[in-house]
Amino acid sequence: MNTPDQERLFALLMEMKALQFGEFVLASGQKSPFYLDLRLIISHPDLLQLSGRLLAMHMADLSVRRMAAVPYGALPLGAVAAVTAGLPLLYTRKKVKKHGGQRQVEGHHEKGERIVMVEDLVTTGGSLLQAVGLLRAAGLKVSHAVVMTERGSQARLNLRAADIELRTVFQLTDILTYAWTTGHISDTQFKTVQKFTREGQ
Repeated sequence: MNTPDQERLFALLMEMKALQFGEFVLASGQKSPFYLDLRLIISHPDLLQLSGRLLAMHMADLSVRRMAAVPYGALPLGAVAAVTAGLPLLYTRKKVKKHGGQRQVEGHHEKGERIVMVEDLVTTGGSLLQAVGLLRAAGLKVSHAVVMTERGSQARLNLRAADIELRTVFQLTDILTYAWTTGHISDTQFKTVQKFTREGQ
């Protein structure tokens, strides 16, 4: 059963046509017959605020000093979640600048502090794990990641192997079922997604 906040989230995502069908290549290189474009969230203030609040709710019980957003898609979500949770925000750079402080971890931090990661969507968790590696190299402790959703179970397995617990705001099957029951996708599209999820992930 979806919560009222999840129902509102799904309705707004459907309104902006975030769920798309076609032939897509994911960041992992995997081909998919559908794509959930969560980067559209940044263009809709109400949805951005709701997403940030839901992310903050899923980390409320964690004993952490700061949060870190995975660049670049999760930075706006991380900023809103950080303000909502009252936690300072960090982010890692994919490439170190050749000028200025030449830092790979941006934002004030101290060695030994516990950090929670924020990401929009994970498939294998590769980008998230890369950011975790940089934070740990800087002496920070990372044991949890909160994401909007995950595709399949590979990211969860990869993160668990790195001693990171994954928390999701919603399951991908939940939004797909919502889209189907509310008439946003056809029976054929829903069955295609079910088959892909069952066989490919």
